[in-house]
Amino acid sequence: MGNTALVMAAYDGSTAIAKALIKAGANLDLHQSFSGATALTMAIWKGDPATVKALIKAGAKLNLPNIVGRTPLIGAVIEGRTAIVKTLIKAGANLDLQ
Repeated sequence: MGNTALVMAAYDGSTAIAKALIKAGANLDLHQSFSGATALTMAIWKGDPATVKALIKAGAKLNLPNIVGRTPLIGAVIEGRTAIVKTLIKAGANLDLQ
């Protein structure tokens, strides 16, 4: 699968569009075929805490790894997204996955 509309909204940092897609029932956890990124991992990569929070509130899975095995929490740590790391921990991300 290529990019979904929700993944692209997260990539573009468009929280309003992401929220509209979430409300319309977009699948929160579909992966891109070439990277394994979900909308959550894209929002983390872009450093967009509002979209991250919207996806978490809607029930996005917090521990889905990408194709190289990185979970959203590991991605946030690598990108230096301290506020997002705290959000993921508060939401229940698994701290022991590698």
